[in-house]
Amino acid sequence: MANTSTPPIWVAPVSLEDLGGGVTKRNYADQPVVNPETDVDVKQYNGNCSTVSGMSRTSEFARLHATLGASPAIGAYRGQHGIGLTNAPTLTRIGTGNYRLTWNQTYTDRFGQIGAVNLKTCAIQAHGTTPLIVQPVVTSAYTIELWVWNMSSTLVDTAAGVTITVGVE
Repeated sequence: MANTSTPPIWVAPVSLEDLGGGVTKRNYADQPVVNPETDVDVKQYNGNCSTVSGMSRTSEFARLHATLGASPAIGAYRGQHGIGLTNAPTLTRIGTGNYRLTWNQTYTDRFGQIGAVNLKTCAIQAHGTTPLIVQPVVTSAYTIELWVWNMSSTLVDTAAGVTITVGVE
């Protein structure tokens, strides 16, 4: 004979509290977590918002400032998956007026999830007293090549004091 003291789940009475909600939880910012399986606290909520904004097209993948020339160097880096030079791509000089930015092919976010780098577009601004034309070309999912011309349409290494700002999506 079957145990009839507990009704089957499909006929069991269910309340808001059984499902993890709380009728007194009007403002999510100042109330504690009612059920850790269904609710999130403020820290988790902020992390979720950060993750969603990181996937949005309005949010750049990365922005960096670099000095080109015979010995190119990245001076500052800010990316969705880390800030600072330890998270920056490598910048190498391929030839006169030609440089390459290379990111790691994968990244690990703050939740330990591994994702693939997939660069789509790039915008460049040159800063300094020498006018230059800088053309970025996304050559792979994790590589950007930069071509630098002077006003005479000659490939050149940049003059002293000229820096570039690279915005990547």
